[in-house]
This record gives sequence, structure tokens and C-alpha cells, in this order.
Amino acid sequence: MGAIVAYARTSTAGQEERHTVESQLLALRDWAKQQGTELLREYVDEGVSGSIPLGDRPAGARLLADAEAGQIDRIIIYCLDRLARDSESGVAAYNRLQKLTHDGVEFVVNSFDATPEGELQFTLFMGIAQYERRVIHRRMQSGRRRKTAAGSFVNSLVPWGYVRVDGRLEIDPEPAQTLQDMHEWLRQGLGLKGIAQRLNEQGVPVPSMRQAKRHENRKQSGWAISSVRHYLSHLRYTGNGTYLGEPAQYPPIIDEATAKQTRAILHSRLREGGPKPKHNYLLRGLLHCRVCGSGYNCAVIHGRPTYRCWRKASGSPIPHPGRHYFRASDLEERIKAFIVQAQTEPEALLADAKVWEERAMVADTEQQRAITKVQARLTELGQQRQRVLDLHQGDHLSYAEATERLAHIESDRRKADTALKEAQAPAEDEISYSEWAALLREMAADVLDGRGEQWELGVDFPARLHRLVQRIWVEQNGSLIVEGAISGIIPSHIASSMCS
Repeated sequence: MGAIVAYARTSTAGQEERHTVESQLLALRDWAKQQGTELLREYVDEGVSGSIPLGDRPAGARLLADAEAGQIDRIIIYCLDRLARDSESGVAAYNRLQKLTHDGVEFVVNSFDATPEGELQFTLFMGIAQYERRVIHRRMQSGRRRKTAAGSFVNSLVPWGYVRVDGRLEIDPEPAQTLQDMHEWLRQGLGLKGIAQRLNEQGVPVPSMRQAKRHENRKQSGWAISSVRHYLSHLRYTGNGTYLGEPAQYPPIIDEATAKQTRAILHSRLREGGPKPKHNYLLRGLLHCRVCGSGYNCAVIHGRPTYRCWRKASGSPIPHPGRHYFRASDLEERIKAFIVQAQTEPEALLADAKVWEERAMVADTEQQRAITKVQARLTELGQQRQRVLDLHQGDHLSYAEATERLAHIESDRRKADTALKEAQAPAEDEISYSEWAALLREMAADVLDGRGEQWELGVDFPARLHRLVQRIWVEQNGSLIVEGAISGIIPSHIASSMCS
């Protein structure tokens, strides 16, 4: 007889569940003794939910690895719900272990053979296990809601600022005073960063340190801006907290008026957005390198706002003769001057815009072809799925083979569905010829009336620019090729455009 191993699992790691693991292992050892053999190894997952896939469990992952290495011939499990309590992951785990051990998976209190009837029985039992799990979950949630409505606090983690006394929350004086001080410091003009620094200087422990083991993978470096904002804005500290979507009883630490003032201060600072950028990159997202096709990103080089080729800056081996970065102010001024100058001949621009729209219509036709192709693929996948089901019902495909094929078909269907949604999504900056014409005439009128300088510096210039220009190619010598409703070539200004 080959290598025989055992697998056991419990959903919680508490002391009350410890006897469950021992009971499983005793039953598995007795089974091996009755068979006249011994267990080579025991794989035990404690505190692991049955809804987690086998490969994502510590012991389950080791079990799979050893089985794939050919070190296991038979796997003994106490009962089916110890393998999984979820139909999808349970069937997948069972089929994989059966394949690796050549139908060597056995249960002490259940019996399933490799016949179609055995496969059906296994699927039914797995469905029952999943049903039981969901019923237990529903009962627990219902019980927690009843206790919460009655004033009890049932969450395992007591929030910072409170202590649990006889199943209910009471205010913890020291952290409550700290929270009140934080609100006062904010009203006095201290920022979130300043509050965090003051808390760290005073040695106030971070709330997450109360559960150090739970947050052992989190870097503990003191109070941070995000944690200060969280505790200042949380509704529970005004007595308005919730649990499982239902109102929960939290003794108020902060009065409503103070909380309202705090929210107003935080909202105003969020709206202001912090420090303003030194330069508003007008051509962001429009510039592309003519050498490698990469987009240009924004950076500060030698203290000056700059556009540079992203691929070259990231170390691409593609040769880039000449400089690959240009002063932002020079490129933007050249583009502004080019567009303003172009407005002096609006009818010529309208003709160019008409040609551009016709090109866009061709692109729309190609997009529609792509959509039709993806839709045909989805129809084909639906037919393939039906054929697999028919073959399985006609006993021409085993349950495992049918499940595997259906999984592949479902994966392809999801990819095709995503591709269809992307193809059908309208372009954000899509604009019709009539809108182009109206915009061009309005801009031309501004230029001809002498308001071109005002227009080009107006707040709506970036929006207009991105509607009229689709892409700007940057040559290696600094020349610009503009594509869009307004298109043309802007010669290079090497001396002024290169960053030095």
C-alpha cells in the first residue's frame, strides 16, 4: 500500500474548536488502524474557512504540492465539509486531488466512487455542505443584529476610545481625551500632519498596536495622516455608528456641533487639494514620441517643467538621437500660437475638420466590425457550452472533463465580454462635425475680433484644445506634427525648446 496521508480542518482556531481537530485526527487514525496501515503525514488547517480554496490554505497548499510531486497515493478526510463548504472550490479541489492520486481520495463518513452516480452524489453532498454554511452564517448574522439592537456590542474588536463592560461599550477616558484634543487642535489651525506629529511626540500609541498580532504585517511607524483623518471623521464617536448595516449604540465622545465643524474643516482642505502644482501641463496626454511611439510624461528637469519621452526615460534600448525632453513652456507656447494663427482662416479649418470627421467615420466602421466579431465569438462560445452539456448528459464526457471544459469556455466568455464592453464604450472626447464647426467659428471670431490673446489664456483653453487636437507627434529635432480637427506641422525651435 502506498503513502497515505490525512487532512483535517476547522473554521476557527479558538480553544472551543480544538477538540474538533483532535476528534477528526483520532477518527482518521482509527480508520488507518482498521485498514492495517499508518498515516504517513497529517495536514491540519486550523482557523481556516471552508469557503477558501484548498490551494490558498497553509496545509492545503502543502497537500497539493506533495500530491503533485507524486509523494501521496491516498488522502483520507473525515467528512466532505472538512474539504470545503463551497460547491465551486470544493468540486475543483476534489477533482484535482482525485486526478493527482488516481482516485485516491476517501472520506471516513462518506463514500463516493468514480461512477456517474458517485459523482452526482458528491455534487449533491457538496451542495448540502454549502447550504449548511450559508444557513449558519445567516443565523449568526441574525443573532448579532438582535444583540446589537438590544444594546450589546458583538464585534470581536473593540474600537479605539471604548472598552467592553458586560457586553456593552463604555468610554475609555484616556483615548477619549486624546480624540477630543485632536478635534481641538484641528480647530486651532493645526493640520493633519501636525496632529500626527504631536501625537507621536507625546508617545500616544497607535490604535492598531492594540491588535499587534492581527496587524503583524503592517509597518508600525506611529500616527499617520490617514489614521488621524479616519478617527476625526468617524461617525461612531458622535453616537451614530452602525454594525451590519443597523444602528449600533456607541456612547458619544464628540458632540454633534464639534463633529460638524471638524467635517467642514476637513472638507474645505480636501476641496483645496493641498499645495497647487507649480505648472499646469497643458499638453498632458497629447504628446507622443515619433521615434518609439511612446507617450510623453511630465517631469521637472533642472528645476524646469518638462515633457519627456517615457520609454527613453525608463531606459529603453531603442536609440533616440538628439534630446528626448523639451521645456513645457516652449512646446505649449508654440501650440497656442499655432492654433491662434490657424483661426485666421476658419473656412480652411472647417474643410480640414470635415476630412478629419470622415476619417473618424472610417474608424467607427472598423470599430463596428470589431464589435460584430466579438459578438460572433460570444455566440460561438454559447454553442460550445451547450455541446459540452449535451455530451455530458449523453455519457460521452465524464463529470470532471465536462467541468474542465466548461471552466475554459467560461474564461473565454469573460474575456470576450470584457472586449465587447471596451469596444462599445464611447470615446470620452467624442465630438461631431457640427460641434467642431461651431467651436471653430467661435474661436475664429475671437481671434478676428482681437480677443485671441484672451482666449488662449482662458480657463476653457485646455478643454477646447483636447477636443480639437487628438495627438501631437514630437520629432527628434523638436518639430511637432499636430493631428486632429486642427492639424499641421510646427517647425522645430531647437535653440529655445531643448532643455539645457
